[in-house]
Amino acid sequence: MLLQWLWGAVPLCAQITNWHNGSTLLAVLVGTFPWWSAGWAALILLVFRWIRFDRCRRDELWVSRALLPPPAAAAETSATWPWAMMGLAVVVAAIVLLEVLQPLYFTQDDVFAQHLPWVLGAYRNLLTGQAMDWNPYQLMGSPVLMGYASVLYPPTLLCYGVARYGLGNEFLTMEVFAIVHLLGGFLAVFWMSRRCGMGAAVAAMAGVSVALSGFSLIAGRSWHETLPIIVWMPLLFGALAEMARHRVGWRWAAGTGLCMALFYYVGFTQYWVHGMLFFLLAGALLLIGGAIPWRRAAWLLPA
Repeated sequence: MLLQWLWGAVPLCAQITNWHNGSTLLAVLVGTFPWWSAGWAALILLVFRWIRFDRCRRDELWVSRALLPPPAAAAETSATWPWAMMGLAVVVAAIVLLEVLQPLYFTQDDVFAQHLPWVLGAYRNLLTGQAMDWNPYQLMGSPVLMGYASVLYPPTLLCYGVARYGLGNEFLTMEVFAIVHLLGGFLAVFWMSRRCGMGAAVAAMAGVSVALSGFSLIAGRSWHETLPIIVWMPLLFGALAEMARHRVGWRWAAGTGLCMALFYYVGFTQYWVHGMLFFLLAGALLLIGGAIPWRRAAWLLPA
């Protein structure tokens, strides 16, 4: 949490140093540093704490009942995979339709002009035994690791390998990247929804809604770093639901920590910072509301 506040303070201090206009300073204070997020988080926690201790019993707190699946819903497993397969088929059909109507649908705008050349240059150097340290294609050359192309993100390298050696065309790297994350996003949301107590049909509809949302299909074709959000954030929220349902241990901590790490290596750190803020806020609400015991919440520290 401290790192998140420090991350917000760096651009804040830099802009305060350079800008002296009062209205500009106010805009920076409101827009750059997450004061509003902190204020809303504190307000929500105070409200739930008041409800929790002064208005009703622990087992009647609505946030606990809403976010902690009842035993019957958590134990229900019938007809899960048929709904998952049907939802996955819908996502695949939509992707195929997009590619037929507009080939290279996910290689547009910044992905086409900046991210794809960045990735190709870095991995070509890697294949020839050279360091991935210089991108000669933008801005008369620039350091690779200072960009936003997520060359250190393992799925990017995997998608490059599939495009180059599986499909025979490395220029399809971003298409493979987008398709993998859309399908992974559906499965992640489906799993998270089931962990939260939703039925299989509702979970499938939730997964399809996220994978084929306007944000996923429009932002994802212009900035490929947005697509991993729909994979890693549902997995992290699902991990919180698992913690609320039963005891967790080192396997939970290792899996949750791995999700956080992979999300970080996407390469667009702002998304990771905001994602971790919401993850911690959700965990705090469950903790204050009584859905997660304090002793069990200690497993968040090693994660």
